[in-house]
Amino acid sequence: MLQSSVLHADEAPVAMLAPGKGKTHRAYVWTYGTTSYDDTLHEWLTLHRQRATDGTAIARASDYSLARWAALVRFVDDGDLPIDNNHIENRIRPIALGRSSLLFAGSLRGGDG
Repeated sequence: MLQSSVLHADEAPVAMLAPGKGKTHRAYVWTYGTTSYDDTLHEWLTLHRQRATDGTAIARASDYSLARWAALVRFVDDGDLPIDNNHIENRIRPIALGRSSLLFAGSLRGGDG
């Protein structure tokens, strides 16, 4: 099926004509993002950043991506790396919440928040 490894897969709903019925129905198309890339993205991003006005959302997003280019390339090269750290944040949340709750243990404010 796919000739290269997939970085991201997504399904998108589209209207599809039902043959012989003259009506459309919902169908899903799968789109795949692969890891085959070269310096084209970096060049494109740099070029469009130069065109963007400082302070705009696209300028800030471009600056963010360009400043973290090494991490982005590392993520794209190794599909085993998670795209975010939500798993770790969810694991340490009870510790952080418990610490803030226990801060006032034994006082009248101990049961609040």
